[in-house]
Amino acid sequence: MSTNCTAEQYDADFLPQRLNNWEVARAPGSGARRPQARTGRTQPVVDARGHLMPGVKRRHTAFVLSDEVWQHSSARWPQCTRGAPKNAAFAVGGTATMGYKGIATNYLPSSTVRVLTVTAPGSKERLFQ
Repeated sequence: MSTNCTAEQYDADFLPQRLNNWEVARAPGSGARRPQARTGRTQPVVDARGHLMPGVKRRHTAFVLSDEVWQHSSARWPQCTRGAPKNAAFAVGGTATMGYKGIATNYLPSSTVRVLTVTAPGSKERLFQ
C-alpha cells in the first residue's frame, strides 16, 4: 500500500495556497522583545508555618469590597413586598421565568411570568425592580 500512496497526498490539501491563509512577513525591527530579568527581590510575608511575619499588615479579606460599588446599582432580582397578599400581581418571588436578568426568552411560556413592569411601550422586555 505504501508504494501506491505516499504521505505527500495529504500535504496538497493543506498548502497555504489552497487554504488561502497567507502570512505576511514581519517588518524588520518590529519583533517581540526578548524577556528580561526582573529587578528587586521577592519579600516573604509568611513564615514556614504559614503565619504572618512581624511587620506585615493583615488584610481582613482577599477581595476588595466597597459599599460604593453597591450603592448605585439597581436591584437585580425581584423582591417580595412585605405585607402584600400572596396572589397580588406585584408580589413576585422565585416564579419569574424570564431568563437571565430579565432578558425575555422565546422558549419559556409568558403566562408563568408575574413581573408586569414594562420598560417601554411595545417592548416585550420586563424590568425587575
